Amino acid sequence: MRVLMSSICVLLLGAMAFKPDPITEKLVRKWELVGVKTANMTISEEEIRSKNGNVIMEFLGNGYCIIKPTKAEAAIKKNKWTLKKEEKATYLIMEADNGFGESFKQNMSIEDISTKKLILSVGQDKDKEIYTYKALK
Repeated sequence: MRVLMSSICVLLLGAMAFKPDPITEKLVRKWELVGVKTANMTISEEEIRSKNGNVIMEFLGNGYCIIKPTKAEAAIKKNKWTLKKEEKATYLIMEADNGFGESFKQNMSIEDISTKKLILSVGQDKDKEIYTYKALK
């Protein structure tokens, strides 16, 4: 009986230890860019679609992110991502190829995240860029 109880406890603790992080659970899905804001300009969803087409980002649970422009001729990119949690902020760190065969990392602050909306920012003060995404089904 003790062995059975011990086994159950170990299984429960193991299941709790592998529970995905709440931010990761919200992040792992497809996202469509719907807005960009800087100190000098705001680009709406309609403007994004009419000028450039759009960008879909799909975060996968294995640490990869597929970035797929909606224009057929644009290249699909596969990047790596990780989360970095600090006391007052959580950062999404994207690692990608710069187009010249070299890897670079971009740190983006997660301003807000739910299962329907993702707001990322890069930079600070007058150089801050804010990207708003909506979740796709």
